Amino acid sequence: SELYKTYGASVWKGQKLRATLIAAGFLIEIETRLGKRGRLAKYLIPSSKAIEVFPAPRLEGRGGPVHRHLQRFVMAEAKAKGYASQTEYELPNGGIVDVHIDRGADQVAVEIAMTSTATRELEHIAACLAAGYAQVISLVVSETTRAALERDLPRSFDEAACRRVRV
Repeated sequence: SELYKTYGASVWKGQKLRATLIAAGFLIEIETRLGKRGRLAKYLIPSSKAIEVFPAPRLEGRGGPVHRHLQRFVMAEAKAKGYASQTEYELPNGGIVDVHIDRGADQVAVEIAMTSTATRELEHIAACLAAGYAQVISLVVSETTRAALERDLPRSFDEAACRRVRV
C-alpha cells in the first residue's frame, strides 16, 4: 500500500498489478506476523526470474525483515525443543551461518535463502559442511532455486555429504 501511495496508483490497480506479477513469477508473496502487534503482514520479494530480468544492487546488511523473521522462528522452534541457537554465527573458516543450532555433540546449520541463487547457496552449504556440521538445512523461498539446489547437490558433493543436507 505504501508503493500505491508513492506512485499514485489506486488500491485496485495496485492489487491487480501485484497479482499479475505474482502470476507471471516475478514476485513471491510471503505472509508473516511482522505487522503491528503481531498482525498479518505480507511481503513481496523479487523472484530469481525478476532479478535476472531487472537486476538491482543487493542491499547491504544481513537480510531483510522476512529473513530475520525466519531466523527468529527457527531459533524459537529450536529453543522450544531444548536446543541452544544463535543467529549470524561466525565459522572458523570465515563463513557465517544464518542460524546455528547446538544439539550437544551435533551441530545443525540453517541457511535461509530469500533471493539468492543456487550457486551462492551451494557455497554456503560447502562452508557449513567444511566446518563440520552434522546437518545443514537450507530453507529456500524460490521454487526455482530449490529445484536447482536439489539438482546440483549430487553434482557438487559426495553421497555422504548430500545425506547431511536437507533442502
